[in-house]
Order: sequence, then C-alpha cells, then structure tokens
Amino acid sequence: MTSATTLGALIGGLVAGVLSDWTGRKPVLGIADIVFIGGAIAQAVCHDVWSMIGGRFLLGIGVGLASCVAPLYIQELSPTRLRGRMVVLNVYAITLGQVIAYAIGAAFTHVHGGWRWMVGLGAVPAALQAAFLFLLPESRDTVLVWSSLVLDDLLRGFLRDWAWECTLAAGGAVPT
Repeated sequence: MTSATTLGALIGGLVAGVLSDWTGRKPVLGIADIVFIGGAIAQAVCHDVWSMIGGRFLLGIGVGLASCVAPLYIQELSPTRLRGRMVVLNVYAITLGQVIAYAIGAAFTHVHGGWRWMVGLGAVPAALQAAFLFLLPESRDTVLVWSSLVLDDLLRGFLRDWAWECTLAAGGAVPT
C-alpha cells in the first residue's frame, strides 16, 4: 500500500519538469495541490484496499509534482543571496509538517475511524496552498520563456508576411 505512494511520486516527478516548462511553475503547484487533495479525500472515504491504494497513488503523484517544482519555484523567486536559505527553509518546513502529521496521527489513534481523519486532514495544507497560490507571482524564468516564445512567433509571422509582400512586389509567384 505504501509503495503506491512511492510509485506515484516517481511518475509525478518525471512529469513535473516537462509540465512546468510548458505551463509554468505556479500551475504545476496548483495541479499538485488538486491531485493531493483528491488523493487525501479518496483515502478518507475508501471502503476497500484497492481504493486506498488508488488514493495513495494519487497522493504520490501530487508529492512528486510538488517536490520537484516547489524548490525550483522558490529558487527562481528568491534573491540570489537568499536562495540557499530559502530552499533549506522549504526542506525544514516539510520535515516539520511530517512531525506535526505524526502528532495528529497519535491524537487520532483512540478515536473510532480516526485513520480516516488522519489521511483526510492531509488535504488541508494542500487546500491552503492552493488558496494562497493566486497571491504569488510567476517566476521570472517562466515569464522570460513565455515572452521569448511569443516574440519568436511574432517575428516569424512578421518575416513571413514581409517575404510574401516582397515576392508580390517583385512580380513573383505567391509562395504556398
């Protein structure tokens, strides 16, 4: 059951780089949040082992996406002199979150159906991050990539139109 999370994280991590280059860092973090919320809820409402494994797998995909993109996003937004500290702070926050999760799990051990609360409450941090993600800027690197792609398209269109007009003005055939 636990290995489903690891497999999901492996797949999420492999997809994260390509997806973040294509859409940007923030959208991938938002996708990771949504997938993570879905995995937590799926685990909390499951009634058999296979649905629990499916929820763990979804959770793993969210973990893989976020664990690859979040440090990159933090690094791109941070001032040069603070980059190392900010990425280390991210790792510290993850470790602190694990300790808090263990404490919450211990608090629910004697509650009937407490395991559902344990896994379901995992959706709360992801929901908070998704809610506040809209307040964060897109990274400079992503904006530069997007703007260069737009400029390339505009330049290609301009050159194509200019070549067409030059050909028509010279009395040549219209290129197809």
